[in-house]
Amino acid sequence: MYQIIYKSESLIPESESENQIRGILETSLSNNQKDGITGLFLLIENRFVQMLEGEESAVLACMARIEKDSRHKDVKVVLKRTTESRTFPDWSMYFYKLNGDEALQKIGVEKLESLGISNWQDHFKDNLAVMLVESFARLASH
Repeated sequence: MYQIIYKSESLIPESESENQIRGILETSLSNNQKDGITGLFLLIENRFVQMLEGEESAVLACMARIEKDSRHKDVKVVLKRTTESRTFPDWSMYFYKLNGDEALQKIGVEKLESLGISNWQDHFKDNLAVMLVESFARLASH
C-alpha cells in the first residue's frame, strides 16, 4: 500500500467554494472507486490537505492529475510512504472542512504547549498536515 499526503493553497474564490468542492468530490469519488484509491480531503480555510492511498501506480497517476489542477497552487508533498494496510479503508474520499482554530484543536496544540513546546510551529511546520491526517485516522478506526 502506498500513501501520499500533500498540502496546497486553494485558488477557488469563496463565492464558488461550495460548488467547486462538490465537483472535486464527485470526480474524486468516481475516479477513486475505479482506481482503488481511498483517503481524506481537508479544506482548512484556503488550504487543502489530502491523503491518497492505494496501489503506487494509481496513487502516483492521481497525484499527477492533482498537481496539474488549476484550482490550487504551491502543491507540496509532505509524506510518501509504503504501509502494510490502508489508513482509511472505508473512505473513497472523506471530506472535512475546518477553520484554523478547529485544525489546531484537532492536532492537539494545547497538548504540545502543555509539554513546554511553545515554538511548535517552527518544529512541526512541515508535519502539521501529517499530524492532522493522523488525527482523522483515529476517527476512521472507530
